[in-house]
Amino acid sequence: MPFCSVISWTLGCGLRGNRPDSGTGPLRIRAADRLPDGRFLGIVFSNDKHEARVAENIRGYGLTGRVAATARMEVAKLTDLEAAFSPGPVRDSVLAQFHKAAEDCVARGAEVVIPTVGVAMVLLYEAGVHETARGALVLCGPLALVQQGQAAVKLKRAMGGRFTSRRGAYGQPPPAQIAELRRYHGEVYPGVGR
Repeated sequence: MPFCSVISWTLGCGLRGNRPDSGTGPLRIRAADRLPDGRFLGIVFSNDKHEARVAENIRGYGLTGRVAATARMEVAKLTDLEAAFSPGPVRDSVLAQFHKAAEDCVARGAEVVIPTVGVAMVLLYEAGVHETARGALVLCGPLALVQQGQAAVKLKRAMGGRFTSRRGAYGQPPPAQIAELRRYHGEVYPGVGR
């Protein structure tokens, strides 16, 4: 199975509270679901701040059994990640921390490593980090998000311009209710005539 096919899933990424979350977090986890059976994941956190949310997503997508290992970098501030985009000791330190955490995951059975912070993923991509020293793939969430967006546009075109079902959970309220909703909530359902 080619690695690029890992990202072929629909954009229904998930929910954070009561709002859709189409960011790279759910995308990375759902992309991992498309890996062939037998592929085990290593999850690398930049710090402990996001670990609980990522673990919740992994459980929610039923992938707990696919996680071989998790490891943590020690990036205390996002500003450290920003500084890592320029050559120097901060960049060297952040990349070294990722490589150490990724190799730890691989040593414990991971075949694909998923970084869990978008800024770190962009840094790794920009630095040309696509696999670990021992040959495990490093999933690039932002690249997967772009590819998935392109796939969604192609699918919408192929389906005659309609991409969202208007039945069930995504059904629009009856026309009489839309005017009332607009009165209280502003310009909702902009595609529905007046």
